[in-house]
Amino acid sequence: MGQEIIGGIQTGDETAIKKIELLWGSAKEYQEKQLDSNGYTAMRFKASSGGEKAQANVDWVAQIWTDYKTRKTALELGNAVSFDFSNNGNMPHDFYDAEQEPTS
Repeated sequence: MGQEIIGGIQTGDETAIKKIELLWGSAKEYQEKQLDSNGYTAMRFKASSGGEKAQANVDWVAQIWTDYKTRKTALELGNAVSFDFSNNGNMPHDFYDAEQEPTS
């Protein structure tokens, strides 16, 4: 029985699979140290009401996960990547400032 290739990774390649899992965990940890999933939901709701600060926070989260997808693809191609997501900077606005921002 041969190995199957899924997303550039051979099934049974535990090292590559673990690296992708670690990469995902690193991105999630970086985001959630500043904005957990409940906070993200609140920011999306506020942004949908016109909250510009909340939208900037939502965009910051999207940037982290776009970065993750780029690095995941690189891993799948056998390239080395950084597991440090600090290049995405800090969340642009404090959660409470964004949540209390007046909207029209």
